[in-house]
Amino acid sequence: MPEPIAEKSAEKFVEQAIQSTLQEHRLFPPPPAFAAKAHVKSMDEYRAKWKQSVEKPEAFWSEIANELHWFKKWDRVLEWNAPDAKWFVGAETNLAYNCLDRQIAAGHGDKTAIIFEGEPYAGALPTDVRRLTYSQLKDEVCKLANGLKSLGVNKGDIVTIYQNYDFRTQVLV
Repeated sequence: MPEPIAEKSAEKFVEQAIQSTLQEHRLFPPPPAFAAKAHVKSMDEYRAKWKQSVEKPEAFWSEIANELHWFKKWDRVLEWNAPDAKWFVGAETNLAYNCLDRQIAAGHGDKTAIIFEGEPYAGALPTDVRRLTYSQLKDEVCKLANGLKSLGVNKGDIVTIYQNYDFRTQVLV
């Protein structure tokens, strides 16, 4: 039995919508004042960085990685044994340190690290908006870590924590 025309039209519409999304070529340049403060200030600079990342990936990623704190620098940027790749072989770093401690040490402790805007729900006006500075976020992370220690959690233990939709979820991350 052939499909109804309405269903075929709907499927065709969905397919066309997906195809048009895949074919997006519009550009939305930022205002000049915003671009002047950006890490990558122009499309030409972006293209140059992209080209370097493709043509000289080890040099590119080494340069990017040098922006982070490393407790031990890598011996080699990339160890490639197809299909396996190991990046920053022999290196030691800590993402939490780079995300929080390094920012505070650089004088950004009082700057906003996270803006959480909750979903509105019945009887909750205005929408819950919380701002945490880097220093406040670090304090919350330390409280959580000490709470886990007090429960007997040790390095390497597997812990399952329910993460509801709340600003405190970011502390867990």
